[in-house]
Amino acid sequence: MKNTNLAKTVGVITASLLVTGCVSTCSSADKAPQQEQADPIIETVTEVPQQEIKPVEQPKKTEPEKKKPEPAPKKEEPPKQVEKEQPVKNIQNPLPEQNAKKEEPAPAPAPKKEEVEIDEEYTRSIEQITDGSKITHETFNADKKAVLELMDNLKGIMANQDYNEWLKYLDEESIRYWSQKNNLQKAQKRLPVKGLKINTLEDYFKYVFIPSRTGKDVDEIRYLSDSLVKVVQIRKDEEGRYVGDTVYYNLRKINGEWKVHLPEL
Repeated sequence: MKNTNLAKTVGVITASLLVTGCVSTCSSADKAPQQEQADPIIETVTEVPQQEIKPVEQPKKTEPEKKKPEPAPKKEEPPKQVEKEQPVKNIQNPLPEQNAKKEEPAPAPAPKKEEVEIDEEYTRSIEQITDGSKITHETFNADKKAVLELMDNLKGIMANQDYNEWLKYLDEESIRYWSQKNNLQKAQKRLPVKGLKINTLEDYFKYVFIPSRTGKDVDEIRYLSDSLVKVVQIRKDEEGRYVGDTVYYNLRKINGEWKVHLPEL
């Protein structure tokens, strides 16, 4: 359709040119000879190529960008303390391994004098056990405390010559043995003072037991078993070193209570 209209337009324009040329020629016919009629000039019209019309694309709908979750705020760390640079010391030997001294463990503190003495006393107290009894430190401390209390009571009894109270501290075996006259006579023969008669247990208490123990202070105990001990006064030399014992009492534990045992002759 568009091509047809274009052709028509071109024909009209050509016809108009021919008419115009004819008019100009006719007006000058009287003055010059008629020239041959020229061929009509045909203008060629180049058809402009049509551009391909593309459909207009609809703009794509843009979705709103999703907001990324904001990261959790970081905990503020306390500022690190900047260590001061230590001045470099002059090192004669560049090899630190050779100059470094080996760190030796600190020596253990020396035990106190009292602790040493207690351990030595404990050792002396149990070294005479012959029946295999086991005495702990706790048992030793408890027994020694009870024995020393008994010794204090006996001091008062001997000072007052209280025979009846003294009997309460004797075990039954000792009372039976030293109540026999023949045993008392054996003890009489050993008295340093001659002429003293020992006929009863009370005589033994007054003339044997009291004189041999008055003014004697005891220091330690010696276990023969877990129920039989000696109460002694330790002997030391001029330099204060332990050299031996002097036995003043023999005790026997009966029903958990210490009693005086008088050795048999």
